[in-house]
Amino acid sequence: MTLTKEKAAFAAEQHETVTQFLKERGLDADEYYDTVVFAFLDCVIKDTKGDFKQRAYAAMDKTVADLKAENEEKVISLYQNDDYYRTVEETLKDETDGVTELLERIRIEELLKLFAQNEREVLTLLLDGFNISEISFSLKRSVPELESTMRSIRIKAAGILPAAA
Repeated sequence: MTLTKEKAAFAAEQHETVTQFLKERGLDADEYYDTVVFAFLDCVIKDTKGDFKQRAYAAMDKTVADLKAENEEKVISLYQNDDYYRTVEETLKDETDGVTELLERIRIEELLKLFAQNEREVLTLLLDGFNISEISFSLKRSVPELESTMRSIRIKAAGILPAAA
């Protein structure tokens, strides 16, 4: 493939992306410029729409990682992107958030086991964001009956969680 005039003009406008990439990654321009610029140009040829800089960085990261792996054999790049153009750091952060949410949910489920079935039903709906009138409708219980259940929940919670008292 060749560069059209429009894509050549776009590449010239975006050339700062290449030098910025080399600086941010701490790469020697004499050693990596040719490799990086070809990845950049390949990205220009493929598509210039959308978030071009993110796609260009991903292509250049992959090319540098491949070159280092070829030269040094065992290299794991923190800049290597996944299919969604996220770096390893961003991917791990997403997974950490998911694990934190899971652990929180497990703790909540363990606490819920301390309550009677009817109290668990009410607490689960409260945790899901329902208000008392919605819970009343959903469980087909009267509001005074739910208020009594809520008092029972508060008493038990005060024994378990000092802050709930």
